[in-house]
Amino acid sequence: MSEPKQGSFLYHAISECAAGSIGGMAGVLVGHPWDTVRVRLQVHSSITNNESSKDLSHLMNRNTSSRQKLSFTSIFKGTVQNEGFWSLYRGVTAPLIGEMANNCVLFGIYGGLLRPLLKNLNLPEYALDFGSGALAGLCISPIVQPTELIKIRLQVNTNKLNELLPGQRGFWDCAQHVYKTQNGMIRGLFSGFSATLVRELYFNGLYFAVYEKCKRMYRSQHNIERGDESVYMLLMSGGIAGTTAWALSYPTDVIKSVMQADENRHIQRKTMRQYYVDCYKKGTLWKGLVPTLLRAYPVNAVTFLFYELVSRGLSN
Repeated sequence: MSEPKQGSFLYHAISECAAGSIGGMAGVLVGHPWDTVRVRLQVHSSITNNESSKDLSHLMNRNTSSRQKLSFTSIFKGTVQNEGFWSLYRGVTAPLIGEMANNCVLFGIYGGLLRPLLKNLNLPEYALDFGSGALAGLCISPIVQPTELIKIRLQVNTNKLNELLPGQRGFWDCAQHVYKTQNGMIRGLFSGFSATLVRELYFNGLYFAVYEKCKRMYRSQHNIERGDESVYMLLMSGGIAGTTAWALSYPTDVIKSVMQADENRHIQRKTMRQYYVDCYKKGTLWKGLVPTLLRAYPVNAVTFLFYELVSRGLSN
């Protein structure tokens, strides 16, 4: 996270926005196949007797006889064999658009606005980083919500590419279908917003706090200035930050995915607490954690690397 150098405060904020957008898109392209498998594992394990959890039995290995044996490997193999490799990129338009907007606002608010302003409060570094990250997460929640709902709806669909139904044919088709059939913006595209809000607050607070802590430790050990960290250290810091934040906030993401995948929620009107209880009873709050952490390291390493490189280039 580079500090303002020469130029106006506005230029620094715009630079942070642009760098965040590019970093976010790079991370999506690296991690989307992993994300598709993660979402299918979460949703199939947590929802029963619901059209949103369409029959995913073809994702299981031939010798797999129960839901408990469903794994990252079985879903990955089943998806590629039955739907083709590129089906792993289903719904990628939504996160590409979403991450471009999300990270533009997230990094712009965090690095270009909140952190410079909150430094005047003389807070401890960890409190400054966590508080700025959490507030930035709060700001991006309304952007994250509809794009992630559309992404998840497309990812859990298992029809072959030549057998897609209305609402399954891409980003805009899905958005229009949800809006028209599920009572508009609030009950449709913003279904599950409470879980999104909780996840974004907690996740982004941890995300930036751990990232900045790793960089401070590296600078202290190597006696270098802020902004002089090596590519290797940026990759390490980003990977550790992403892995830690996902590990500690994972149950909130499971609940969010299940709520957003439930196409009947606008009828049932179940609360976040009810979804939590259901997932807890089924033992699925941590389902898919290992593949999520394996995905989190390279995705967030690449995201922060591209962010820092672009930010430094624009600052100079």
